[in-house]
Amino acid sequence: THKAAHRKFPLERFFAPIDGFLAAHPGSRILLATDDARYHAALQKRYPGAILSRGAGYATRNVVRDPALSRHAKGADAVMDALLLAHSDYLLKG
Repeated sequence: THKAAHRKFPLERFFAPIDGFLAAHPGSRILLATDDARYHAALQKRYPGAILSRGAGYATRNVVRDPALSRHAKGADAVMDALLLAHSDYLLKG
């Protein structure tokens, strides 16, 4: 939801760090915590079998302001993502 206040980073900006990490740590998995369905699909395609995620993101222009999305569900998703990220060994944030 950082994109509500800041522009999103281009997805391609993440490829080099992820590629480097996977090369240095073969067999590792990537925990993807995003609310953007397009980012989710693109990373699943680029790193098949390496992406772990609770869901496929939301197909909406603005997750924060979309009245069709349940505030409770969005909040629960954010809390679960935070708990999962807290158990990660490395963090790459855009």
